[in-house]
Amino acid sequence: MRDDTGARTAGWARFRFSVIGGLLASPPEGGALQAALRALADRPYQHPFRPGDRLQLGFSTIERWFYQARGVPDPIGALGRKLRADTGRVWALSPALRAVLEADERSLLPVAGGVR
Repeated sequence: MRDDTGARTAGWARFRFSVIGGLLASPPEGGALQAALRALADRPYQHPFRPGDRLQLGFSTIERWFYQARGVPDPIGALGRKLRADTGRVWALSPALRAVLEADERSLLPVAGGVR
């Protein structure tokens, strides 16, 4: 299976930007932001990776995207998924710890004949 995590992450960031880009380019006057966000939340969107599917986005989701992207030099980058701090780190048990756990597991298994 291909590892297209980066492409999918960028695709979602572009999708989020496509939803709020108009608001960033031409912010509503006065107190009209809430109404503009509500209008965006009231319409369905084409899923970025499943062509036949539609998404319904919540008001608070669109509002969060707007404030994440507002006033930053790279709004698409701001809308991307943040990688975990431990991304790429291999979490493996040492041979000594594995031996201890296996011994503990064996001690919990039932003995033949049902009596321990």
